[in-house]
Amino acid sequence: MEKVDGKIKGWKEREWDVPKIQNIFSPIIAKKIIRTPISKIAKQDNLISLYRQDGDYTVKTGYHIAKKEEEKKS
Repeated sequence: MEKVDGKIKGWKEREWDVPKIQNIFSPIIAKKIIRTPISKIAKQDNLISLYRQDGDYTVKTGYHIAKKEEEKKS
């Protein structure tokens, strides 16, 4: 999974890499991403899981999340 900062031209420019976004996402999703302002705080983003205290995502975590979702539907 690529982080959001992989879709930004450069931290100084603070602009989306529009061609890259349009190549990856559907036109509707691409428009929504491009309209989303980029934070003025130049920090690298991190991939985190809200389901674990340490923020790490594991296959086991994903399994338990999916299982809970299925139980909700039943």
